Amino acid sequence: MKKILAILLALTLVLSVGVAAMAEEETELWGEGLKIGLAQMHYTNAFRIAETESVISAFEAVGAEVVWNEAGNDTATQVANAKDLLAQDIDYLLLPPKEEAGLVPALDAAKEAGVPVILLDRSANGEPGVDYVTAIRSDAIAEGEWCAQWIIDNYPDGANIVEVFGAPGSTTAMDRAEGFWNLLAEAGDQYVKLDSQVGDNMRDTAQKVTENMIQAHGSDIDIIVTHSDEMTFGALQAIEGMGYVAGEDFKVLSIGDGASALLEAIIDGRVAACSECSPLLGPQAVEVVKTLEEGGTVEGLIWANDRFFTIENAAEELEKAGW
Repeated sequence: MKKILAILLALTLVLSVGVAAMAEEETELWGEGLKIGLAQMHYTNAFRIAETESVISAFEAVGAEVVWNEAGNDTATQVANAKDLLAQDIDYLLLPPKEEAGLVPALDAAKEAGVPVILLDRSANGEPGVDYVTAIRSDAIAEGEWCAQWIIDNYPDGANIVEVFGAPGSTTAMDRAEGFWNLLAEAGDQYVKLDSQVGDNMRDTAQKVTENMIQAHGSDIDIIVTHSDEMTFGALQAIEGMGYVAGEDFKVLSIGDGASALLEAIIDGRVAACSECSPLLGPQAVEVVKTLEEGGTVEGLIWANDRFFTIENAAEELEKAGW
């Protein structure tokens, strides 16, 4: 009798495992038959590469097909690319906007085609739920405030600051600057903006404008703040190429993004602090599509869960870095 019970228990266990495995497989492949389009703004730095790979891997993991292109950091090309993807009979369009205003023609084209749009890491002009479904992005105002608060805490008597601005017209860049400069203004007029020049989130451009600002202001500069990892590394190249020591002659702060290489620069003392802006938004985009496929609704703005990195936590966070 005991032997029979043991056999029955073993069969039950096998059946349970089999059913669980089948259920897991069904869950994983719920996206079969879906075609997702990604109109990436460019594919030339670590952030955009990580974001693209995050989207592709997350959707392919649930059985969906992903088709994508990149616009070479040009708004008109991104609009044309979005329309090209719409012509490929996609079910959803994922769009990281190069500019806030310039993507309206792409949104209009998607609306006309009846294809839901999910914005990634930035917003665009339009109404969520009408012109696009939702925007999955970081709280860029908070990112700017985190860096500003670091300055207030570490330079209570004031500091002279130069800024390497991100992409003109982008929600993220405008919000980062707003959060950063507004909080410093509230803290007092001892925090002085000596200069601000556009780096356009490109390393070589950031290097050039940082060189320009150092040549113009020299030792008057206390802090160099940039709007992205890529521009931070451009600024570091400028600082060190001109014979200065990053972290000593100038403190460097990055309002985004927080890749592994940036955390290593914090650990090395070359960068003081960084507000995270994670590009790994694929899983959240998958959840949005799944909810919509099941007939549900989503919020018009979905925040990423970002952090603030300094020497106190950079080593620990580096072990968990996803890109």
